[in-house]
Amino acid sequence: MARIGRQLYRRVSDRAEHRCEYCKLPQAAEVMDLTIDHVIPRAEGGPTSLSNSALACLWCNAHKWKSTKALDPRTGRWVRLFHPRRDRWEDHFKWAPEDLARIEGRTATGRATVDLLEMNSGRALAIRRWLMRIGLHPP
Repeated sequence: MARIGRQLYRRVSDRAEHRCEYCKLPQAAEVMDLTIDHVIPRAEGGPTSLSNSALACLWCNAHKWKSTKALDPRTGRWVRLFHPRRDRWEDHFKWAPEDLARIEGRTATGRATVDLLEMNSGRALAIRRWLMRIGLHPP
């Protein structure tokens, strides 16, 4: 397994403003350090590099694992997942107007990513609602 050095970790974390690049969970809300996700998994030849690294919470990283595609729940078609180095978060996701704890997919890529990463699980919603109470959400 490729080792993530401290310097690479710091650069990725600073670039992400110390938030999960998928669900936007802040490092301040986690007991453990956020992790480095290989956007293109090592199993598919993705390098351990700044350009292929994204900061991810343990939940998003575990659910994404080695995936690069998922089913869009609306169309049932396979689409690529959100790519933090190539895509803008705001183009693919939004905070639901009726419940700012929920993430909605704006695009097929956004919907598939929300679904695969289970971004609106009971756990994720509870954490975001708690973060809202203390002023750390939405980002």
